Amino acid sequence: MTTGLSQLTEARQLERLPEMPVGALTTGPYVIAGKVTDQLGTLETPYSNTEAVYYRYKLEEEYRDSDGDLRIRTLDSGARGGDFQLRDQTGSVIVAPGSDLEEVEWNLERTYRNQSGRRIYSEWALIPGHTARVIGQYSSEIGAVTFYGLEDFSLPAMVSRNTLTVDSGDRFFEAAIRISIATGFLALGIALSLPLIKVHRFWVYVLVMAIAVSGTLSVLGINKLRQEWSAIADLYEGRYQHAWTSRRLAAASIIAALLLLWLSIRTVKFKRLIEAVPTSSTRGLSFGVSELKAIVDVDEDHPPLRDPLKNEKCVAFDYKVEEKRGSGKNEKWRVIEHREELAPFWLEDSEGKVLVQPDGAKIEYPQYHSERRGDRRYTVRFLETFVNVYCLGFAGLDRGQGALRASANIDTILQQRHELWPNLEKIVKASLAHEKQLLKAIAQLRSADPVEMSSKGQADKLIQFEQNVTNALQARIEGYPDLKNNEDIQKFMSIMAETENYLSLLRNSYTESAMIYNTRIQSFPDVILAKLFRFREAPQFSSET
Repeated sequence: MTTGLSQLTEARQLERLPEMPVGALTTGPYVIAGKVTDQLGTLETPYSNTEAVYYRYKLEEEYRDSDGDLRIRTLDSGARGGDFQLRDQTGSVIVAPGSDLEEVEWNLERTYRNQSGRRIYSEWALIPGHTARVIGQYSSEIGAVTFYGLEDFSLPAMVSRNTLTVDSGDRFFEAAIRISIATGFLALGIALSLPLIKVHRFWVYVLVMAIAVSGTLSVLGINKLRQEWSAIADLYEGRYQHAWTSRRLAAASIIAALLLLWLSIRTVKFKRLIEAVPTSSTRGLSFGVSELKAIVDVDEDHPPLRDPLKNEKCVAFDYKVEEKRGSGKNEKWRVIEHREELAPFWLEDSEGKVLVQPDGAKIEYPQYHSERRGDRRYTVRFLETFVNVYCLGFAGLDRGQGALRASANIDTILQQRHELWPNLEKIVKASLAHEKQLLKAIAQLRSADPVEMSSKGQADKLIQFEQNVTNALQARIEGYPDLKNNEDIQKFMSIMAETENYLSLLRNSYTESAMIYNTRIQSFPDVILAKLFRFREAPQFSSET
């Protein structure tokens, strides 16, 4: 298993290490590629008599065993090689494999195969003119690539005619096979050991095997991972010691990771906010975060702006003037003027319109104009009038203008209604003295303080009762012309009607928000957090009278 993990580490290192031109080599481990030359001499292969800088040969023989099956055995094998030169477009370098050729992994294609009778002659040769890829350590003192000390960097000593992708892929495959075989032997050993201690339960076997396999893989994997990171630090610190150190790279990585995490959390929070806030109409806006889709409009009280470049009507623009400075590679655009202007504007839909104060808003400008005049570039982005826009911001209800500025909620509206009933009772009492039941209902409303409502159910009942009394009172007023023409009653009834409209809109907004919340806490993955922290469903106002 250790060998498999080592091969896995080497495969990952091969993917990290870039191929380097010969002319850019300094002391340290590298991957280089180029054509093999015969400048340092060649050897003659034993079977094909081919000139090569390295060759491996094998003589095999076919025979039949005692069962009559045809088998192959090796009669002779060996390898020879010496220093050779590798050349690319940037220069040449000497590759010195040393005397122990078996310490180097030679991934070469078979260049010769011949069968004579029962004997098979094979050769694997590195011939001048072949393109080879070498993984070794360059020494500036001797001016050559050697294969010593690569284990400190978790790199294999290799001369290959394959690509790095193929070599790393082969290593990944071999590592997977070795780890799988080792895991299988470990599981088999556990299966054979448990009966010896008289344990025959299957769940015990599964538990012990899971702990043993996961524990072994974890310990060996963590150890190899520590060695791998140490090798990476040694590799890059040794190569770029004049620019960076491993500690600086680690600190920069941690800062970058934290920054990306913060940005991702902000993005997810904004996405969830958009999903959770229902789209309202202009008359359905309530206190708090709201979203609205409507048409941009202006009037005399809130006139449009004019963009500085095309003089077109708009409600917001971002204007920038840049000047080209420098020459050649140092040529850059420098900002010499930048300004942004925003103006209040109306958002209008089929139900009405509201005023938007865009100060502090992040605006995605849909229109764009740019032109060049000599060495200067003029750019303007703007939000034009009479276009559909999506607006997300802090909203409220203002009775004077219906703008996105005032604060209103169900509790304050109920309190306002509660304060109106005593005054209305005094006026109606004199005109409708015989309507004892209606007066009794008004008195009951006057004594009911909405502040003391402890639940949505109690507030819902109070709202329904107020609506019934209001409808009954309006019917009585219609039946008594003198009372209908009373100026004070008209004033109070107008206020009551307006308050009722606002309360209806606020109830709709609350109901829609509660519906979205209840749906979210029952949907995956929010249901996990809802169960974990015991989130409860939000109560809703009923529609029963």
